[in-house]
Amino acid sequence: MNCGVRPQLLMLPQHAGATTAAQAAEAWYGLARATHHHAYDLAPTAAELRRWHDLVGVVVTQLASADQQADVAAG
Repeated sequence: MNCGVRPQLLMLPQHAGATTAAQAAEAWYGLARATHHHAYDLAPTAAELRRWHDLVGVVVTQLASADQQADVAAG
């Protein structure tokens, strides 16, 4: 079953922990805001974009590690 990002982010703390979920949400909402830029909004700074990019890398690594741990525990 497919669902949108918002429901996935709401369920992420139960599956990946509060820290990983908070990092994923920060990256998602920051990048979403940057890609839906309006003429009256300030563009994100290079530092903000770098932070969100780095957060995505951290979240991906944490989720991959959690998957590996779940696989080991299951079998």
